[in-house]
Amino acid sequence: MGDWPTTRVEPKSNPLLLGLQAARVNLVPALIIQTIMFALVAGFYWHPPTKAAMESLAAIKTTYGYFFSMTLAILGGAILPEIFVIGFFQRWKIHAVNFANLRFTIVYWAFDGLFVDALYRTLGNVVGNNANPGTVATKVLIDQFIINPLIFVPISLICYEWKHRNYDFKAMSDVFTWGYVKAKAIPTLVTSWCAWIPLLTAIYALPSPLQIPMFALALTIWVMLFTYITQAGKAHESP
Repeated sequence: MGDWPTTRVEPKSNPLLLGLQAARVNLVPALIIQTIMFALVAGFYWHPPTKAAMESLAAIKTTYGYFFSMTLAILGGAILPEIFVIGFFQRWKIHAVNFANLRFTIVYWAFDGLFVDALYRTLGNVVGNNANPGTVATKVLIDQFIINPLIFVPISLICYEWKHRNYDFKAMSDVFTWGYVKAKAIPTLVTSWCAWIPLLTAIYALPSPLQIPMFALALTIWVMLFTYITQAGKAHESP
């Protein structure tokens, strides 16, 4: 991601407060994306023209499969967050770091989109594709309390820290210590639960082919929160 506001305060010593700080900094773009997301969910069920448009999108997803998922993940996880950073935090001034960030985020989130598509398909086959409360709740619980802490959070943190440390594996030793877990992994996990549980409820309430497009919108919010957490204190760590 690009530069964060110059008024950013020193990260809180309490790791749980770091997630709240990330939410405050990203409040405006997050509200924009959330509003669009929940409006689409409501429109799918109660506004026939919106439902028809979304069903057309679902047909595209069915036709292009994983390629479509990877493309949308790049849009939601790499391109849109960088645009929001440039617009809200850099006053539409583009810097070289924005292109450097995109070289990493495009690759990372493309693979993430591939994995999430496979996860959603697997959950649909195992749990079911109904939108009833029990099915939706089961998918959210598996997603957030099994897959997320065991796979998503650790891999994301390791990859982003590798990027923030100039792709130097030798500088990664502290990532595997309790101090790092307390400072970064716990805030990330708690923030993830706060952000993703309501969003996933909306995602899993839609038919399977529409879950990835909605995931891509939610991903825009999450990448901004997550990047803030992983970058917290970085400016103060440099000599």
